[in-house]
Amino acid sequence: MEPQKAQSSLNRVRLVYTGLALMVFNCGLFFVLLNLLLALVLPRQDQNPVTKYGIRTVMGVYPGWKEADVRSLLRETWDEGRFLDHHPYAQFKNAPHDGKYVTVREPGYRVVKDQAPWPPSSAHTNIFIFGGSTVFALGVANEQSAASYLQEIANQTPREKPIAVYNFGVPAAFHTQGMAFLFDLLGRGIVPDVAIFLDGLNDLHQVDTPALTVEISRCLQGKALLDFLYLKVPLIKLSYDAVKGLRPQGPATGGEASQQQEADRAVARWRNDKRILESVAAGLGFRVLLAWQPIPQYHYDLRYHALCRGHVEGCLEEPTRYRYGYDKMKALYEQGALGKDFLWLADMQLNRQENFYVDSVHYTPEFNREIATHIYATLAPVLGKAPASNCVTN
Repeated sequence: MEPQKAQSSLNRVRLVYTGLALMVFNCGLFFVLLNLLLALVLPRQDQNPVTKYGIRTVMGVYPGWKEADVRSLLRETWDEGRFLDHHPYAQFKNAPHDGKYVTVREPGYRVVKDQAPWPPSSAHTNIFIFGGSTVFALGVANEQSAASYLQEIANQTPREKPIAVYNFGVPAAFHTQGMAFLFDLLGRGIVPDVAIFLDGLNDLHQVDTPALTVEISRCLQGKALLDFLYLKVPLIKLSYDAVKGLRPQGPATGGEASQQQEADRAVARWRNDKRILESVAAGLGFRVLLAWQPIPQYHYDLRYHALCRGHVEGCLEEPTRYRYGYDKMKALYEQGALGKDFLWLADMQLNRQENFYVDSVHYTPEFNREIATHIYATLAPVLGKAPASNCVTN
């Protein structure tokens, strides 16, 4: 009898184990299938303009392009090419990338037409240009950035020392980060002849906190796995967002007064950065040109924006902070408070009835060329009689 009881007990254990294993497997399978279904039906947080606006609308800002080429360009720009690498001082920089339309080389510059080699040579007049994604030129090919057109325009004038332009625009970066990147190069003995900054949009967006600050902070706090699960597992994200929506919400923030305060902080920081940069430039003997860029939220009739089509909602950030900040900068400019190394480009769109954008904020090739033309016209008097290059590499 004992062997029979033992066998019976073993059979019951086997049955319970099999049932539990089957239940766990089915639950796991259901979880996987449900997440796959949610991934298909939930709206994607995709910045690719094709996803956001539709290919038919997007094709309108790429005249003469084939649809397959536009899709390839935007896929490389938004889905494949937007890889950032850590930078010890600027927080992040462009990672190397070698694509058909987007090419980035160490230490983080996007190539321009007739790109000079790195490190820069003292046989050239070396120009470094810094800024955010509008300088990097998301949505257009390497040779269609403002930096590339600046190189192209400069090449049309024979000079003893050829111009060499390096595009250090980094998506999401603002002025302070560009300065930090430049100071790192200076610390390694790489000094340009001219440093250009195209500022405005990201300065008012970031104010004084670089992008990815929260993510890096949470990583240092050991919360990276939680963030990964939230971003990559749709059911977890959906559940978390639903619970968060049920919690009592604090008082609404971001009213007009708050937006103006943010703009005041951004402008004050930019002006302090400007003084620091000018002091360093004077000490090391290179020139600085600080340009305030055109943006769709300021002095532009959005009815002519090919993608926004007259509407801010769903296309652009609420414009109060940008308009207030730009008005304040223009007043300072007109008072002569921003100095001779400042270039006001923010009114380039004023009273013009045409599209300047390939997506919500990034410029068309034609507008990039126009911006480069203004920058070159400002620099031309000193480039024509450029002194011996300060560029030294250790």
